[in-house]
Amino acid sequence: SFLATVSHEIRTPLNGLMVMAELLAGADFDSRLQRYAEVIVKSGQNLLTIINDVLDLSKIEVGKLELESIPVDPTEIADYVVNLFWERANAKDLDLAARVAPNVPRSIAGDQVKLSQILSNLVNNALKFTELGQVLISVQYDGKCLTCGVTGSGIGIPGDKLKTLFAAFSQADQSITRKFGGIGLGLAIAKRLTEAMGGTIHAISEPGKGSTFSVRIPVTVLTPPAAAVPTISGLRAGLRIAGLATQSAHGTALLSSGYGVETASESLAGCDVIFVSPALLEQLPSRGGQRPPAICIAPHGENRSSAALAAGQIDDILMLPLNHQVFRSMLERLRTGKLRGPSLLGSQKHAAGPVISFSGRHVLVADDNSINREVIVEVLRRMDISVEAAVDGREAVEAWRRRKPDLIFMDCGMPEMDGYAASREIRAHEAIDIAGGHTPIVALTAHVAGTDAADWQKAGMDAYMTKPFTLRAIADCLERCFAGKPAVDHHITVEMYSGSEPVLDEPVLDELRTIGGSNNLFKRVLDLFAGRMPQAVDTAEMLSHGQDMTALADAVHALKSMCANIGAKRAASACNDLELAARTGGVFDAASHMAIILHEIRVAMAQVERLRMAA
Repeated sequence: SFLATVSHEIRTPLNGLMVMAELLAGADFDSRLQRYAEVIVKSGQNLLTIINDVLDLSKIEVGKLELESIPVDPTEIADYVVNLFWERANAKDLDLAARVAPNVPRSIAGDQVKLSQILSNLVNNALKFTELGQVLISVQYDGKCLTCGVTGSGIGIPGDKLKTLFAAFSQADQSITRKFGGIGLGLAIAKRLTEAMGGTIHAISEPGKGSTFSVRIPVTVLTPPAAAVPTISGLRAGLRIAGLATQSAHGTALLSSGYGVETASESLAGCDVIFVSPALLEQLPSRGGQRPPAICIAPHGENRSSAALAAGQIDDILMLPLNHQVFRSMLERLRTGKLRGPSLLGSQKHAAGPVISFSGRHVLVADDNSINREVIVEVLRRMDISVEAAVDGREAVEAWRRRKPDLIFMDCGMPEMDGYAASREIRAHEAIDIAGGHTPIVALTAHVAGTDAADWQKAGMDAYMTKPFTLRAIADCLERCFAGKPAVDHHITVEMYSGSEPVLDEPVLDELRTIGGSNNLFKRVLDLFAGRMPQAVDTAEMLSHGQDMTALADAVHALKSMCANIGAKRAASACNDLELAARTGGVFDAASHMAIILHEIRVAMAQVERLRMAA
C-alpha cells in the first residue's frame, strides 16, 4: 500500500515531464537542444521502469500476483518482444532476432502478459550489457516444457556472481549500477514470475564471452505445432545475411518450411531463392542467365535496398525485424511464383509520435492538476481535436450536459466531485436519455496497484490510461475509442450548402442582438442552442437508423427550427432536405443525409462557441 501511494505521487509530476519532453524532442530545434530534450525523455522512461519494477516485485512478494490461463502463441510473444526492443538494439548496432524451433506449439495455455514480461526482462538485461554483436532469443519445446533462452554476446558474468544474480536489488558488480543503470530488479522479477508458473530459470556465462539465460516452464498444449514439413526436393535457399542472430532466425524458419539452406560459406549456385542483407548486395550473382529471385532483408528506411529494388537488382524487400507469419507468407508466394514486384512485405511504420489527425472530434479533459491538464490539451490540439477543459468532476458533468463530447479524459482524483462520481452521474443521465447515447470516458490515473486500481470499471468508465502516458498511448487510446465511429465528414460533398453562404446569417444574429435592448437575450439564445442541440441531434441520428419516417421527419424538423432560429441556414437547409425525403416516402439514403446534417451542425456549433466566448 505504501509503495502504491508513493508510485501515485511520483507518477503525477512525471506525467507532465515526460509528455512535454516528447513534444520538445519533436520540435524544430538545433541538434544540441534536441539532444537535451531526448535525454529528458530517456531519463523519464528509466525512472518509470524503476517505479514499475519496484511495484511488480512488491505485488509478487505480498501474494497479489494473479496468473491468467488463456490461449497463447509462443511465436507471437517472441516476435512481439523483438519488435519491442528492435529500435533500441538497432541504435546500438546490435543484431536482435528470435529463432523458433519447428516443434513449438502454435498455442499453449498461459499468461501472455507475464510470459512477455519475463522474456522482455531477459532481453532488456542482455541489451544493457551487450555492446557488440547480437542478442538471440530462442524458443524450444521438449514435449513437456517450453524453453525460452536469451543469449547475448556481452561482457559475461563471473562464476562467483551467478549465485546472487536473481536476488532483488542485486547486480553482479555494484559498479554496474553506476555504468549501466537499473537497480537489479529485472532478473528477480523474471525468476519470481517463472516460479509462479511452476518453472525454473538459470544462467550460464563466461566473462568476456557473453551469457545465456534460460526459462523452462511446463505448459499445456492447446494447438500442436504444424505438421513437420519434409525437405522440398531440390529447393534450396541461399543466405547472405549480416548478423549471426538474424541469420540463425531466418535459417531455422526456412528449414521449418522445408527448404535446404546454403550459408555464407557455401556457393549460391543452384539456389532457388537468395536472402541478402543490404551490405552484402554485391555478392549477388549477376542478372545474366537464370538468376533466382533475390530478397533483401533490411530495416525500415534503409536506402540501398530500395535503390536495388528500383534498379531490378533484387525482387522484393523483407523488412526487419523478422515476423514469422510474414515470412511464411513470403515463402508461400515463392512457391506460387507470385514473388516478383515491389511488395515490401512486412513493411512497418516507425513513426516517432502520433501524426494521425482526429479533425472534427470534440474532447472534454477533466483534471484538477493544471500541468496535467495543459499537457493533454496541448497533445489533443496537435491532433486537430477541439478541446474543452474542466477542473473538477462537477464542472465536467456540466460541460458534458452543455455539449456532449466525442470522448472524455477524466482524472480520477479531483476536488468537489472526483472522476468516479462524475462518471457515475453521467452514466445515470445517459440511462434516462431517450436518445440512449454513450460518451466514452477514459480514466486518467496514477494508481497501478492497491484498492483504487480497478475502480474506474465500477464507475462505468470505458478505459484507462496510467500516468505518465506517452503521445503514442494517447493516440492509440483515441483510435480504439473512435474505432467504428468515423468523423462526421465521411468525404461527403457539402458544396450545395457551403459555397459563398456563411455558416451563420449575420442579419439574424444582428436582430437577436437588438431584441430586448441588451446582449442578455443574445447570450441566452446561444446558450440554449449549445445546450439543447446535442440531445436533439442524438434523437434524429437514432431515428435515422429506424423505420419510423414520421418520427424522423418530426425530429429533423425540430433540428431545422433550432438552426433557423440561430441563423444557421446551411444546417437548416440540410435538415429540410432530409425532412422532405422522409415525409414524401421516396427512396433515399438517410445515412448520407444525416452525415451532411451532422457536418453542418458541427460547423455551426463551432461558430456558436466562439460567439458565446465573446458575448
